[in-house]
Amino acid sequence: MTKEKNLKYNEIVSYAIRPYKLIAQSLGIWCMTCHNAITKIQLTIICILLVTNALSLFHELNPKCGVLKDKLIPVSTGICCCLSIMKILSIRLNRENMIQIITSIIDNWSSNTCVDDLRIMDNASKVGRKIYYFQLVSTLTSVTPMYLCGMGNAMVFDPRRNVTEIVKAIPLANPCFYGNLFVDYYSGIYLLQILQVTVTIIGNVGCDCYFFGITMLLVGQIRCFASDIEKLEPQECEQQNRQILRLVIRRHTHLIRMADHLERTFSAVVALQVMANIYQVSMGGLQILLSIRIKDGATAINFTIFISIFLVQLSIYSYAGECLSSSISYLQTCLYCCPWYQMTPKTNKDFVFIIARCGKPFHLTAGKIIPMNLESYTDILKTLISYFSVMRAMFDK
Repeated sequence: MTKEKNLKYNEIVSYAIRPYKLIAQSLGIWCMTCHNAITKIQLTIICILLVTNALSLFHELNPKCGVLKDKLIPVSTGICCCLSIMKILSIRLNRENMIQIITSIIDNWSSNTCVDDLRIMDNASKVGRKIYYFQLVSTLTSVTPMYLCGMGNAMVFDPRRNVTEIVKAIPLANPCFYGNLFVDYYSGIYLLQILQVTVTIIGNVGCDCYFFGITMLLVGQIRCFASDIEKLEPQECEQQNRQILRLVIRRHTHLIRMADHLERTFSAVVALQVMANIYQVSMGGLQILLSIRIKDGATAINFTIFISIFLVQLSIYSYAGECLSSSISYLQTCLYCCPWYQMTPKTNKDFVFIIARCGKPFHLTAGKIIPMNLESYTDILKTLISYFSVMRAMFDK
């Protein structure tokens, strides 16, 4: 196992990798320290918090807990908890793949001194950081009212007993799960739920940012390789041409292997994310149609925002897959356009084979079924719009 202290960090590398390292360390899944006992304990505590959170939310669907006006919110939050667990465990179990990817990124950033290459990698890194800050800030802003719900306890009058009671609120609004403990240990439950909500956010949205950021850093490496290919110049010496050929083959094979590691690590996670988001968008659309029918504008607006969040999440996975696929495909164009035809006939034949190999498409998939790219994203949107159209026609009848 590669030790992190043996890797060559510099200011540029630290700047590029720091946000994703912080997320992974906070969840106990940073690949370089997964073997530590403290990290294992941290991961166990996080999984316990997520499991108990999911159980408490799904328990609210029990008929004994009363009739919920809206069952979509607890179900969606429970699904987010389950997704967080799946994402965390998937990254943790595939730590060897992530070690190779992270090591490759760090080595490439620290050893590359070409200004043009560093600029290309920095541009890809900036895209990842923008999405990182946008996702975390927007998510934390949206859940701030949940953190502050205890400051707005409601007064409810009970006509049967002729008394006014204070109804205490908790972030996840699931007091039924705690029973009699809710009144006696309200402060402790409130703090526990704040911790559970925070862990769920970091586990779900944080892992998305981690995936997107690492993918964009890998895309930056591939684009640097494409830039280097465009600068290739044939040499008079056959041995030098063969050396260039070996370097191209070695680098191309390495980058394809890193992309395969990324695909194997996140393929199942992406599949679960796509299924969960499609389900929640479908249920949210149904709630919007019902709200419009009863002229409840506030609920319709809330669920419109709700749907937008899940569609943005899907677009992030699709955009990352599109960038990775297009960058790898572009290598074939770069190889074809470089002056390989000016080399010796023997080297030319080998270059033709390399160009043919680059023609094999690469796709980041959802469970080895759906390629995650912008075309698949538009297909999903078209299907959802068709579903909403059918449901609206049924309501009109």
